[in-house]
Amino acid sequence: METIEAIYSRHSSRSFTDEPVTDWEISLLLKAAQCAPVGHGEYDSLQITVITDREVLVEINEKTRFSSASSPIYNVPLLILVSAKPSALARNMHIASAACVVENMLIAAADMRLQSVFLWGFVERLKNCPELVERLGIETGRLPVCGAGIGHAVDGLERKAPHRIDVSYV
Repeated sequence: METIEAIYSRHSSRSFTDEPVTDWEISLLLKAAQCAPVGHGEYDSLQITVITDREVLVEINEKTRFSSASSPIYNVPLLILVSAKPSALARNMHIASAACVVENMLIAAADMRLQSVFLWGFVERLKNCPELVERLGIETGRLPVCGAGIGHAVDGLERKAPHRIDVSYV
């Protein structure tokens, strides 16, 4: 797939099968993550956690749930969490850097015909679960920022992403 085609076809899926993402696919996603732009080149402020263990995914789902009916991580078979140390150089730069890392993975997933969803809503609840953060191996001083949920969509459909942003020219 061409880069532009991957960008155009990427959309957020919220219903995934149990089919695992292969180790080879995960390695390509992580290569894409490593190529993301990071503010002030502070790559050492970031940490990536790859979560495929079903029990851990269920625990994250249960402990970060907003209501009894919701699944904050949409039952993904692969969650790649990006954590970061807040930057002393620029306020909220760590959030933008983590988002760039995730976006690179989402585009790479589309290129591999995997479905994905940008995950952020569950993070605040995850921060309030210190035992789970420790279990995930997130280093002291780093905070979970956002994540990529990746897998095979239940519907299996590939759709073109609609254009949704107003554009003005000056």
